[in-house]
Amino acid sequence: MPTLLSNAVAELSQWTVGPPKSKNGQISISNISYKAAVPSIQLLPRERLGDIYTPFEPSVYRGTGTEPRKGVVFAIPGDVYDDLLKLEVWARQQVPDGTVWHSALKEPGAYAGSVKAKINCTGAYPCEIVDADGKPLPWPEHWSRLGVVPVLEVRGIYSQKTGSGLILDVPHAMVGSHDVLRTCDFL
Repeated sequence: MPTLLSNAVAELSQWTVGPPKSKNGQISISNISYKAAVPSIQLLPRERLGDIYTPFEPSVYRGTGTEPRKGVVFAIPGDVYDDLLKLEVWARQQVPDGTVWHSALKEPGAYAGSVKAKINCTGAYPCEIVDADGKPLPWPEHWSRLGVVPVLEVRGIYSQKTGSGLILDVPHAMVGSHDVLRTCDFL
């Protein structure tokens, strides 16, 4: 069951980070847990559907478009950015000093702030898509400018030669329509 982001941030002192486990010799992953499970956070309540949107289609850098797992960007309002920044500050404190941190967040500027995550489009565990009433929907044909309320799983912290960062997955997303957008958050 997901926890609202604002509540999750208030309980960060109860989150734990496990020891790093090497994966293929190139990267190590330290799992994050909360109450003996992977933290699952819903960025906003359903009443705010449209305050978060996807500015672009999910994609893979230099990919073919047929990849089962893609990167997705969510444009987020200021309160969500501030709470996610608190989560990143906490995570960054879990890695050794001097480690380069690769943030999943982009600061607001000419455009809204944003957060990057990974989403499974197909395969054994595709992202579950629902409407505002929680009823299942097919995968959206077009994600660009789509109003969403994503759930992010904070899987852990990766570390490699070039630095460290959060591992964020999208297991569920509530989607509206392109006309659900309330604001564009452009400055």
